[in-house]
Amino acid sequence: MHAEDLLSEIKRDADDKIYQIQHQNTERLNMIKFDLATSMTKEEQKIREESEKDILRTEKQMLGRARLRQKLNIMEKRKELIDELIEEGIKKFITSKSYDSFLEDTFNNNYKKSMTISIRKGDRKAEKILKEKKIKPTYTDIIGGFIFTDKKVHINKSFDLHLEKRRETLEKQIAELLKN
Repeated sequence: MHAEDLLSEIKRDADDKIYQIQHQNTERLNMIKFDLATSMTKEEQKIREESEKDILRTEKQMLGRARLRQKLNIMEKRKELIDELIEEGIKKFITSKSYDSFLEDTFNNNYKKSMTISIRKGDRKAEKILKEKKIKPTYTDIIGGFIFTDKKVHINKSFDLHLEKRRETLEKQIAELLKN
C-alpha cells in the first residue's frame, strides 16, 4: 500500500499544482482583462478628447470664415456706395460752373494751333467751347475734359485722368465719413 499512498500523494500534489497554476492563470487573465479595459478606456478617452478638439477647431474655423464673409460683404457694399457717391459727384461736377471753368482753363493752358482735340460725344460744354473757337473735335470715350494731340505731343487733360489720380484719396475720405 505504500505505492498507493505514494501515488495518492503524487496525485494530490499534482492536483494542488494544477489548482495553483489555474489560480495564477485566472489572476493573470483578470489582470490582463483589467489592463485591457483600462487601456481601452484611456484610448477611448484620448479619441474623445481629440474629437472634441477637432470639433472646437472646426467650429472656430467656421466662425472665422463667417466673420470674414461678413467683413467682405460689408467692404463690398461700402465700395459700391463709394463708387455711387463718386459717380454722383462726377455728374454734379460736369453740370456745374466749376466744370465750365475747368474746361476754359484746360483749353487756354494747353491748346496749340496744330493740335487736334478729343472730347466725349455729347459733352455740350466742351462742344460749345470748341464751336466758339471754330475747332472740330474728334470723339473718344472719356467722362469729360480734353485730350490734345499733335504729331509729337499727347496731353491728356481729361477729367478721367484727374479723377484717376484723386480716386484713392477720395475713396479714403468717403470711407472715413461712412465710419462716422
